[in-house]
Amino acid sequence: MIIRPATLSDYNQVLTLVKEQLVQYDQLRPDYDKLKYMFNLLVSSKAHFAEVVEDDNGKVVGALMALTSDNLWATKKNCAVLYWSSTLKGTGATLLRHFKTWLSTRPAIRVAGFSPDIDIDDRTWALVKRLGFKQYGGSYIQYR
Repeated sequence: MIIRPATLSDYNQVLTLVKEQLVQYDQLRPDYDKLKYMFNLLVSSKAHFAEVVEDDNGKVVGALMALTSDNLWATKKNCAVLYWSSTLKGTGATLLRHFKTWLSTRPAIRVAGFSPDIDIDDRTWALVKRLGFKQYGGSYIQYR
């Protein structure tokens, strides 16, 4: 198992992971042009976070990708996790730890985390809290 920065050549394998998750939600249809644009943006700039997990065969089986942007209401920047998943046991936690370490090297980022639009299992929330992320508010979603 290897966790490493994502590269442009990982696109097809990460796209496969994303599509596997999106099929669970019939309200969401993939927009492949947007997916490719966002992947290229996240991988091509050090302002954003993009790491993948490879299994022992070199197949990408997980990723954490986060977009850094200007804070709309305050000074400094924020960073939102857009995708976080891994099928290899324990590596999702490692990805989140890498993200947290990366955040500590970016003093311009004042707010970072995620607001999922899907149900998250209690073990995942326990991990997130154990790593120091705190819950503020919640997501209220209406699919149309």
